[in-house]
Amino acid sequence: MNADDQLELIKWLIDNQNSLRSSTSDRASVIVTADAFLLAGITFLIERFPSNITQNSYEKLIFIICTSVTVVLLAFSILYAVTAAGQSIWKKPFKAFQINDSDQLKFFALGARNSYFLYDKKERKFKDFSNAVSLFEEELKSSTPNQLIKSASGTLLYGTRLHLSSWNNLRRSMRFLFMAIIPFTVSILVFFVKFF
Repeated sequence: MNADDQLELIKWLIDNQNSLRSSTSDRASVIVTADAFLLAGITFLIERFPSNITQNSYEKLIFIICTSVTVVLLAFSILYAVTAAGQSIWKKPFKAFQINDSDQLKFFALGARNSYFLYDKKERKFKDFSNAVSLFEEELKSSTPNQLIKSASGTLLYGTRLHLSSWNNLRRSMRFLFMAIIPFTVSILVFFVKFF
C-alpha cells in the first residue's frame, strides 16, 4: 500500500470516528431527556404524596428512600451523559492521551482547531488564530508523506481514544438510568398504595 492509499484509509477512519462521536452525542442527549422525564415524575410524586401520613409510617420511609435514591442515580446518569457528549471540549489532547511533549509534530498531529482551543500555557505555540493557521500551512507544505501519515495516525489515535472514552461514559450513564428505574417504580407503587 503506497503513501496515498494509506492517507486515504486513515482519512476514511478519521471521518468514521467523527460520525461515531456525533452519534454518541445524540444518544447522550436521548438519555438526558429520559432522565428529565424521570425527574419530572419524581417531582410529581413528591408533590402529590399525602402529607397526612404518620411520621413513622413504613410507606413514607420507603417512599423517601426510593425517591432519594432515584434522584441520586439520575444525577449520576446526567453527569455521565453530559460528559460523554462534551468529551472533545473538556479533554486536554496532549495530557489526556499521553502524546509525548517532545514530539515535533504535536501541533500538526491534532490539527489547528484542536490545538487552538485545547491547550495550556506550556503547550501554546502561537499568538492568535491567524498565527495558528500560518503555522499549520507551513507544517503542511514542508511535511513528507511519512510525516503526513504519522500526523494523520496521531489524529486517528486521538479520535479513537476520545470516542472510546465517550462511549464508556455513555454506557455508565445508561446503567445509572436503568438502575434509577427500579426505585422509581417502587416509589410509584407506594404512591398508589397510599392513594387507593
